[in-house]
Amino acid sequence: MLSFERARRACAAWFSAETHPLNLAVVRIVVFWILLERLLSGGFRRFARLPEDLRIPPPGIDTVLRVIALNEQTVTAMQVAAVVFAFLALVGLKTRPAAGLACVLSSYVLGVPYLFGKVDHTLHHIIWFSALLAASPSGDALSLDAWLARRRGAPPPAPARAYALPIRLMWLLIGVAYFFPGYYKLRAGPRWITSDNLQLLLYESWRHHGVLPALRIDLHPLLCHAAAAGTILFELGFIFLVLPRRTRPFAALGGLLFHASTAYFMRIYFLELMLCYVVFVDWHALALRLRPTLPRREPAPAAPDWRASAVVGSALLALSVVCGAWRIDSWPFSVYPCFDVIHTQATTTKLEAALENAAGSTPLRLPLRGAMLRRIARLPEGEARDRRLRALAELLVRGRDDLRPGDTLRVYVATYSTLPEEWRQPPLRRHLLFDYAAGRHVEPRAQP
Repeated sequence: MLSFERARRACAAWFSAETHPLNLAVVRIVVFWILLERLLSGGFRRFARLPEDLRIPPPGIDTVLRVIALNEQTVTAMQVAAVVFAFLALVGLKTRPAAGLACVLSSYVLGVPYLFGKVDHTLHHIIWFSALLAASPSGDALSLDAWLARRRGAPPPAPARAYALPIRLMWLLIGVAYFFPGYYKLRAGPRWITSDNLQLLLYESWRHHGVLPALRIDLHPLLCHAAAAGTILFELGFIFLVLPRRTRPFAALGGLLFHASTAYFMRIYFLELMLCYVVFVDWHALALRLRPTLPRREPAPAAPDWRASAVVGSALLALSVVCGAWRIDSWPFSVYPCFDVIHTQATTTKLEAALENAAGSTPLRLPLRGAMLRRIARLPEGEARDRRLRALAELLVRGRDDLRPGDTLRVYVATYSTLPEEWRQPPLRRHLLFDYAAGRHVEPRAQP
C-alpha cells in the first residue's frame, strides 16, 4: 500500500512540475517554423490533380474526403490559410487560436500526399505538438502577444505548471512513438537480431537511394547484430529514460545518435523529430548561465490554466497508444515505422513503365513514388487493382502527342538484387502487370 501511495505521489509530482515560459516558447517557435517550412515547400496541388482512382487513403480518411472535397482550389485555399496561421503562431500573435487553426488546416494539407498508398511519418508529431501548443499558453514569452502584454503593464509570467505540462506530454508522445516499433521488433523473435536481417534492410535502403556509405557496417556481422539489439533497447527504453531527471539527458543524446545513425546508414531522415528535441533543453537555465544578470525571479502573477493541455495531451497519448497497439498506419495518428519483417532475400521490387512499338522500348517516368506504386502492385487481383492500373496508364499517356497506332504502354513489376555488387545487373525477373494499347484497356495480367 505504501509503495502504491509513493508511486501515486511521484506521478503527481512529475506532472505537477513547473518551468519557465521561455522553454515552451522555444518549442513553439521550432514547431511552427517546421510547419511553415513544410507548408511552403509546395507540391500538394500536384497530388490533388491525380486521378481519384489512384487514391488508397489510410484508415479513417475516407470520412474526411466525403466532407471536404479534394481538388486544387480547396487545397490551395487551405494551404494559404495554413501558412498564414502558422506564421502568426510562430511570431506569437493571437497565439492560441492561430496555433489551433494552423494545426487543423495543416492536418488536411500535409495529408494530401498520403492519400495514394504511402504514409510518411516525419510530420505526425508536428501536428500533435501544434495541438498541445494551441491548448497551452505558449505565447507568454518570445511573442508579439507577450510584448503587447508588457506594453499594457502586465507583469512578466513566472514559472508555472502550465508551461511544463505540455513539454512533459511531448516527451511521452515521443516515447510512445518509439516504443511500439521496438515492441514489434522484439515480438518478431531473436532472428531480427541474430540473422542477416539488418544487412538486408541496409541493402534495400542503399539500392533505393543509390548511395553506399563510406563505412560499410554490413561487412561486420557482429556490429550489425549489436546495432539491431541496440535499436530495440533504445526504442523500448526511451520512454522510461525520460521519466527520471538524471537519465533524461541520456535519452535525448541516445535519440539524436539513433536518428543520426539511421540517416547515415539507411538514408531515413527524421530531421523534423531531431529538431523537436529542443523539448529536452532547459533554455531558461541556459540563458541564466550565459547572462547571469538576467532576473532570476519574476513577480508571481496568477498562474495560467493547465487543464486544456492535460485534456488535449491525454487524448493525443490515448490515440497514439491505440494506433500502436492495433498497428494503425494512418494520418495524423499512426504507429511509427516498425521494420519488424525479417528479410531473407537480397531483392526488391519496383514498378516500371515503357512505351513499346516496332522501333523499340522507351522507358517512362511514373508519376508516383516507388512505395506508392508497390502498394498498388500488391493489391489483390480484381476490379480495385485494375481500376488503379488503368488510371495510372491513362495518366502516363495524358498529353502525349507522339502515340501512334500499334504503340503499347506496358507496366511491369521488376525484381532486382539489392547486393551492392549487383546493382548494375538487369532485373532478376520482370512480370508484365498491365498493358494499354490504342487508348483501350487490355486485360491486366495475373500476378506471378
